[in-house]
Amino acid sequence: MRNDVSMNRWMAGSARSIASGLSGNPAFSLGLIVLTIWFILLFSGCSGTGRTEILRPSQSNLRYSSVLVTHDGSDSIAPPEVSRYFHTTLETYLYDRSSFVRGPGLRIVYRISGYPSQGEMISSEGEKESEMGSVTAEVTFYNFVEKEIASVRAEGDIRNADRIDRAVKECARQVALYVNRNFR
Repeated sequence: MRNDVSMNRWMAGSARSIASGLSGNPAFSLGLIVLTIWFILLFSGCSGTGRTEILRPSQSNLRYSSVLVTHDGSDSIAPPEVSRYFHTTLETYLYDRSSFVRGPGLRIVYRISGYPSQGEMISSEGEKESEMGSVTAEVTFYNFVEKEIASVRAEGDIRNADRIDRAVKECARQVALYVNRNFR
């Protein structure tokens, strides 16, 4: 076996050239740069603030090419605009950003089961906070013969009143991720 000296020199040289422009200890400076980039990505919203709880795992290994999203109609907690926004956002994730088409193969029935009250809420520290909480959707999946095959509860966190739309969007994204992982 022959050792490629030029490749080793290039790799060692590239690390030195990056660190050579930094003052002080190059490893410390490079570490600070990486840490800064990590914090920027963390706080700029690259990670979702939602979660999905599986209430009933999928009993089927079938894959579906068509999906139909419907509303349960029983939620009186959330304003109708929130339910409509969840519906259109979920359809966007499934039809536009995935390979599903509109059709009766897999039926997704949702209802908004959690929505923050308009009043003030008490935080864990005992302070009054306005518009904190989460948007929660309970989703049931039915196959083409109307048999329930799975159910989940998806949640999107709300940090302040300006972020309710982001919480609804994150909640819909969590449902779409579950559908893509389990039924596509």
